[in-house]
Amino acid sequence: MKITPCHIFLSVCVTACFVLAAMLGMMRHKQELRQAEADHMLAQRVAVLEVEQFIIGRQPWRNTAEIRGYAEMIVDAAAEFRLPPVMLARVAIAESALNHRAIGDGGRSRGVMQVQRFWVGHIPFVEHERDLLRVDIGIRAGAWVLRHYADLCGEEEETMLACFNGGPNPNEQARAYAKRVAGSA
Repeated sequence: MKITPCHIFLSVCVTACFVLAAMLGMMRHKQELRQAEADHMLAQRVAVLEVEQFIIGRQPWRNTAEIRGYAEMIVDAAAEFRLPPVMLARVAIAESALNHRAIGDGGRSRGVMQVQRFWVGHIPFVEHERDLLRVDIGIRAGAWVLRHYADLCGEEEETMLACFNGGPNPNEQARAYAKRVAGSA
């Protein structure tokens, strides 16, 4: 078969069509990724606003920058450990009134989430007790413990909260804590 200029032209056209289709597909994919990123950023922003409003409702004397900082750290930890952001805020307020220097339970609990000392070394990013007194680490550590109990005992919020307060076999006091914290919405 003899290759004519017409064959070459058709071959170039078909190749160009494939290249254009691939380019359009890549452009569509990039646009979808940008939209997904924008949707994620919007969801994060909405979550930060919800947590800010929750904190303002409980602690209106705090300044805006401080509230925003806590809200952003809480939302980031909630996303990292797949937990409801407002639940983390409720725990932080119930446990320490957002005081990252808090030491409670006879010296056994530390930080904004009042994580018990025995978790040091079990939580991958907590090497020393003093780490729990850093706001960012304390919030993440509390979220890590809540996720641990969610995986161990179930995703139901009151169960997670009772286990957070009283361990994997919570007593009545821990169950009352869970009802109080869950009900503070």
